Amino acid sequence: MRLPDSDDLRRTVESLSLRVEDALAFGTTSVLFAKGHDRVLRLTTDPASHNFLVSAQQETGLAVPLVYRDYGVVGRYEDDGDDSDFELLECERLAEMSEWPKAASWFNTWLNELFDGANLSFGILSGKDEIRRLQRALGIALTARCPEPLVSAHRFAAELALRIGYDMDLSDTNCMVRPATGEVLLIDPLHY
Repeated sequence: MRLPDSDDLRRTVESLSLRVEDALAFGTTSVLFAKGHDRVLRLTTDPASHNFLVSAQQETGLAVPLVYRDYGVVGRYEDDGDDSDFELLECERLAEMSEWPKAASWFNTWLNELFDGANLSFGILSGKDEIRRLQRALGIALTARCPEPLVSAHRFAAELALRIGYDMDLSDTNCMVRPATGEVLLIDPLHY
């Protein structure tokens, strides 16, 4: 599933002097465009995803991408009565987990252990009880298998989800790798 091509998307993208055809990647609620060789513009319709990345910049020690600029709301999106804003961030450019098989392997092993420890099934966590169980499991997460900054990013995401009422979606598709260091970063764990 990907963000559908629409008049609203094209109008917003064109207002930014970009072209939909030049997109690097489409997600369910976002699209990425290159800005030079080391940055991307991230256009999203999901306020939770945008808020997570912006809020995480105020914290220290979290494995999250660098945000260079928050442009805020840059357009309007309407899809079958589901109206939302397009929000834009300029972030560091990262690599897909699939390009880093060793990182993907240990991360998926750790994530399976985390979900087993929380007695949860993979998928979107939408209830406070599920997110609290995940928080408890994160409290005893094996940091030997997963670096503390990535565990801390997951803890921060869970706190934000509970405080604001977002859903959590934890999988390797919501992480990417910083190519210069091989560090796994949490990029998109929350949804509205």
